[in-house]
Amino acid sequence: MLLTVRHATRYQYDETVRESVMEVWMQPQKRAGQRLISFELELDPAAQLFSYADTFGNAVYHFDIPQPHERLNIVARSAVETEEPAALPQALDRGEWDRLKSDFVRGEHFDFLHAHGFTGPTDARSLCRGDETR
Repeated sequence: MLLTVRHATRYQYDETVRESVMEVWMQPQKRAGQRLISFELELDPAAQLFSYADTFGNAVYHFDIPQPHERLNIVARSAVETEEPAALPQALDRGEWDRLKSDFVRGEHFDFLHAHGFTGPTDARSLCRGDETR
């Protein structure tokens, strides 16, 4: 399926600002099942764009408008081709559950697997640690 996305962000300041420093995360990721065909950012007032990839592989665009301005318009245009996702299996092989308990996976996804904020362990968590009774 071919998708076109247009995202507009508009800032209108009550008073003239001296400078704007911005970072935007608006470019769709390239990954399995999704192909990025095109991406462009339009800035008004115009600015030079710099980009880098964050730790999750997202494209981050950074720019600075060092002159006084009363408004800032950012328009992102993307074209993405997506594939229909594969059907979910009825069950997972036992090896997949063991892989989820591995130190590697727990290390790679530490931020998502440890209790923090409003999360806490539940009875189901014991299954992920391998504490289940057989």
